[in-house]
Amino acid sequence: MLQLLDMRFMKASAGKNNVFYVICRFRRKKQPENEDRQKGIFKMISGIANAVVMFLLVLMGGIPVLYLTLSIPVVVVWKIYRKIKYGYTLYD
Repeated sequence: MLQLLDMRFMKASAGKNNVFYVICRFRRKKQPENEDRQKGIFKMISGIANAVVMFLLVLMGGIPVLYLTLSIPVVVVWKIYRKIKYGYTLYD
């Protein structure tokens, strides 16, 4: 939040027209400690929520990747085993 320190009016003439300028000085207003505490709690809650969402996204993406990574080689090895032992084609 900004707090107004002072305001000055200056007059400048440019030919027939008079131009007025307003010069304002501001400074940052210190926030009460209660607001800082509330912001800290909000940041903590949002950090926990972000961690939960990231965990869910890792589960949703990681489980299918692990399944495909493990199942495809197992199926290929199983088909080769059946080809050698029983004489089936690889397409059965």
